[in-house]
Amino acid sequence: EMNGIRVEANYSGKNMNEKIKQFKIMGDPYILVIGGKEVESRTVSLTIRGQKQQLHGLSLEQLVKMCRKMNEEHLLTLES
Repeated sequence: EMNGIRVEANYSGKNMNEKIKQFKIMGDPYILVIGGKEVESRTVSLTIRGQKQQLHGLSLEQLVKMCRKMNEEHLLTLES
């Protein structure tokens, strides 16, 4: 856990779409994507289970703040 947020990472050699599909099947509530573009811009992309909404270009600070708020308030939508 980091900042009270439990995470799992997939470092396998599979492509990004296969990794995302695996996490969707596992039912993880949030899927955080850090690909080459995100590494270059030092940001992350975030999706939430059951939602088509996705946020790109989030700093880690923004992500932690959003996750804490969503967990504390039991929100089901992404809040910025």
